[in-house]
Amino acid sequence: MNGEQAPQFIPTIPTEQAPSKKKLIFLVVAAAIAVIVAIIIGWALWKASAGKPAGKPAGKIVAEVGVNPPAPGPQKISRPINNPDSDGDGLYDAEEARFGTNPNDPDTDHDGLTDLQEIQLGTDPRNPDTDGDGVKDGDEVKQGTNPLVNNNL
Repeated sequence: MNGEQAPQFIPTIPTEQAPSKKKLIFLVVAAAIAVIVAIIIGWALWKASAGKPAGKPAGKIVAEVGVNPPAPGPQKISRPINNPDSDGDGLYDAEEARFGTNPNDPDTDHDGLTDLQEIQLGTDPRNPDTDGDGVKDGDEVKQGTNPLVNNNL
């Protein structure tokens, strides 16, 4: 070794073992497509199950008969599948059972507001004068007064 440097060893991969650029691009694109497909399937399953109570079959509502009515104020209206609206008031019959209204009468308390309007306003669809001021809820809405506030107090 008379001032000569030893040759450096640089490892190389034989070309027959190294994946080609085309193969690498194919593998990356295939993996990206697989991830996108998994995301789409997950989103579709989530969307299909959104809003359905856990443990109950889709499209069915169990009517609660003989229970206390919901608290006053606007109520959430659910939309079950294959459930009739016998009186055409916008509430399905199972919802009418939940709210204690008559599924064959669009205005159970005959105050001039449909049962659906009363649920949306937060008035009692079984009481023609929710606030007890002597004026029917429907008349108060027509007059522009609040059917939830007793104006006589």
